[in-house]
Amino acid sequence: MTPEVKEAIISYVEKTHEKINKDTSICYQLKALFSQLATQTADTHGITKNLGMSGDDVFIQQDIEEYFRKLLNEVATESEGSCKILQIYQSKVINSLKCLNCKTETPEECILLDIPLPIRSFNLSIRFKSVIDSFEDFLKVTTLSGDNLCYCETCDEKTETETRYYFESLPKILAVQLKRFEFDYFKMCFTKLDDELEIPLKLTFQKKITDTDKTEWSLISVESKEAAKTHLTYLESPPSNVPRNEEYEESQKPAKDESQKHNTTYELFAICDHSGGYGSGHYVAYIKPISSCNWYCFNDTKANKIGDLISRTDCDGVGSPSSMPYISLPTAYMLMYRKEEVSTYQVEFGQADRGQEKNVLAGLSLSPRIF
Repeated sequence: MTPEVKEAIISYVEKTHEKINKDTSICYQLKALFSQLATQTADTHGITKNLGMSGDDVFIQQDIEEYFRKLLNEVATESEGSCKILQIYQSKVINSLKCLNCKTETPEECILLDIPLPIRSFNLSIRFKSVIDSFEDFLKVTTLSGDNLCYCETCDEKTETETRYYFESLPKILAVQLKRFEFDYFKMCFTKLDDELEIPLKLTFQKKITDTDKTEWSLISVESKEAAKTHLTYLESPPSNVPRNEEYEESQKPAKDESQKHNTTYELFAICDHSGGYGSGHYVAYIKPISSCNWYCFNDTKANKIGDLISRTDCDGVGSPSSMPYISLPTAYMLMYRKEEVSTYQVEFGQADRGQEKNVLAGLSLSPRIF
């Protein structure tokens, strides 16, 4: 749980005027867990019970992405929306259908708590190298033709149609699900894809206002960053054999500053890792606390500092995907990115809770396991 989520839940439990049943309240059980983690060994009996698991059910593997959404929705339902937990994770994604005949565009709004990204192409023939490739595939434009023609109400007939997804708004915490479980039509069963994927430490999105005054956030690819870096470097230090045009160079600076204002960068801070196959296996979590530059592995009742998770750090944000700072894991299942900004949470956690990091690590005992 991030500081924002922790604060929202604690605030609701302490300030609500409704009578809370401690045994059946998921919010109360989470607040109690936060308190236990700060001072002593903790358990999740109350949480698993409120999520509908009891007895031997806690030893049956569940899908962590499914229970991530279930937990957030349970908190939102219990608090009747007063605990603004969903807003922390919600992305507004638009599914756009555009008729290629009359150019009519039909948008459908989708509110997602996590973004499902493929790690292979639709027919599974192409393996994506990085999460950026997966994002680009998720956001790509696809033309529906032939047997896949869509009915257009304006044209009153089936026409060729362009379909795509785009972000209209981005969340504070961007949760990503890597779609490792796919249905194999040859074997007629679900299988797990153990493809190794490069997970960038940072993702940058650029805001664009369209001609129809709609907001659209697009992922900035590595190539775009490299081109921008080269352009900015030239403005700052043109070659000696090129005559300086100070008036022109000065006129370019506001445009550069203005474009940067519309960029939003996310930093990776958590990975949920699944080892095993479909229907069985084991979950661990890799987390980098806000107050620390270190990564920790949370494995049931154990929490250990790890130092070799990052695969490459010899790049300043420009270059080919293989030269970018990234983490490469064949078993990463869910990713958590935090929007970069100066916030009171960073200040408060850094000053007040920095000393609690060891206490939280030492007091972690999440048995029985939820996932």
